[in-house]
Amino acid sequence: MAWIQVPRIATNRSMVGDATHAERPTVVGALMSSQWEVARLSESSSLVEALEGAAALGTVFRSPSGDWRAEDLVVQGLGWAEELPKTLHRGARVILALDNEPLGLSSLVAVWSRNLVPVVCEPNASPQRLERLRAMFGSEICASVQNGNFVWETTPIPQATRALAERFVDLDPVDLAVIFMTSGSTGYQKGVMITWGGLAAALTALLGYLPYGVPGTQVVSALRFDFDYGFYQPLLALLGGSASVVQLPTLVSLRSSLREASESTGGQLILPIVPSFTRALATWPACPTADPVVVTTTGSPLHEGHLALLDRFFRNPTVYSMYGLTECKRALYQDPTLIRRFPAYVGHPIPSLSAELAPFGNEQEFSGQHTPHELVIAGPTLAAGYWNEPDATDERFPVRNGRRVLRTGDMFDFDSEAGYRFLGRLDDIVKVRDQRVSLVEVESALRVLPIVEDASVGVVDGKLVALVVSNTGARAVRSQAKAQMEHRLIPDEVVVVKALPLSRRGKPRRPGARTDVQ
Repeated sequence: MAWIQVPRIATNRSMVGDATHAERPTVVGALMSSQWEVARLSESSSLVEALEGAAALGTVFRSPSGDWRAEDLVVQGLGWAEELPKTLHRGARVILALDNEPLGLSSLVAVWSRNLVPVVCEPNASPQRLERLRAMFGSEICASVQNGNFVWETTPIPQATRALAERFVDLDPVDLAVIFMTSGSTGYQKGVMITWGGLAAALTALLGYLPYGVPGTQVVSALRFDFDYGFYQPLLALLGGSASVVQLPTLVSLRSSLREASESTGGQLILPIVPSFTRALATWPACPTADPVVVTTTGSPLHEGHLALLDRFFRNPTVYSMYGLTECKRALYQDPTLIRRFPAYVGHPIPSLSAELAPFGNEQEFSGQHTPHELVIAGPTLAAGYWNEPDATDERFPVRNGRRVLRTGDMFDFDSEAGYRFLGRLDDIVKVRDQRVSLVEVESALRVLPIVEDASVGVVDGKLVALVVSNTGARAVRSQAKAQMEHRLIPDEVVVVKALPLSRRGKPRRPGARTDVQ
């Protein structure tokens, strides 16, 4: 079938850039009102109405392709919604490929206002990838924004195929707000189902402690929409009442945007990142800003090297170090006043969530200070489970003591002041020298050494092998490790490299074969 193209609506853009930095009301109150709390956002119209109300506050969206008033983006989305096929039933899944452009918000409004469920995937997905997603979700339609236009392609899906796709979904599809595609730690693609109640709870919790509502706030994000924290950025900025949002397609374009943002706006700059972004900052000249800088980070926890780079680049920014999974949005965050005292810790649960540590495995197999305990999360932000994956859903979302929880698959320990400290994934526990150790714990211990800038550790030929970034040789690193690290954490072999090898998603790749260390 041919792709259907809906053109951009002509809008009045003369007011773009005229957003006032004076204190303005926000809709955080609406998020927390009885209407949202009782209804649990049972229909998409509630959120669309909230976005319409928030858009009138004057938030401006900027990108390399142009500037938009939030109000125009919502109007654009409502116009696109009218053009979508009338045959689509409520709760129908729309495979939605989103890049990090303002019009992505318009496409979400179009889908949500028709009570459809976006399955968010990466931009420029191949035809083969789209076909697999269609079959997986029984979806008749694939959509995206291309050159400023909303385009889609429809292919009829047999009722039997649609029924097969929905056979293991316990909740009514109209309860779903969005589905994120993620592989997580399982190594295969799965669809994480987020309900309207979960979406509302997540937005409410994040706006409860992140300062998106400070007058004059400018949000600069290079996180992709198909990454859940990137997806939340325009919603947080809009609902929180931020003055402007700069959405960037690549990390490369972040440098020039930060330079422009360094001029005073009378407010503050919020920069959402993942820790791997700090490697780019190491190669850029410092960017002192006239306004306060707030860095929010998620994914793997920050370490002292990350903080040193952020401090050098921005001159002591306020840093919110957070931990979370797509299955629960964010779960823990560190008080910014404690982050430099406890850089390895990700603090305490975000508002509305609770956390506890559950024993894992045979404690006699572990030596040293830390016995692995799995972090277990409970609260209203938890995902509904995995689309058509009942066994995986039951395993990751069991019922304990009468409440539904999420087994994160991650190891933590706890300090009453600093909160939770990430020790590694349960999958990262290895057995070497007849005892079990966490690869993340070894990496953290290496990074504390004065002569080590960064480290990645794996098992090669039954030995604990460390790739380290250092200005010294391997012998000096080994010597310092023996003097300062616990014996059980000392690598059997150290290889000094100029930079750690990275995966396609920018994460450090651990050595797993002899060829990785040659």
